[in-house]
Amino acid sequence: MKKLLVASIALTALIAGSATAAELARPVYKRPVVVAVPPPVSNWTGLYVGVHGGWGWTSNSTATSAMNLSSTVSSGLAPPSSFSFDSDSSIAGLQIGYNYQFAS
Repeated sequence: MKKLLVASIALTALIAGSATAAELARPVYKRPVVVAVPPPVSNWTGLYVGVHGGWGWTSNSTATSAMNLSSTVSSGLAPPSSFSFDSDSSIAGLQIGYNYQFAS
């Protein structure tokens, strides 16, 4: 029992001694003082140019039912049995301008 106690104390001393070896005193060097530079203030003054464009399309098909045909046939007008509509279109443009910032 005494040998186990002595061995554990020796092992603890060995581990503790090696752990503090890295904590040796080192010379203190003066570190340079870092001064924070404020970010530049945004300035929105200036010329701008832009382009935009788009395209759209549609397709529609409708079939006439027999119920709708009975009311229109009695008036003497015969509607078409189906109707379809297709369309497409485009748009484009250019913008140019100048912004001036009077105060921040």
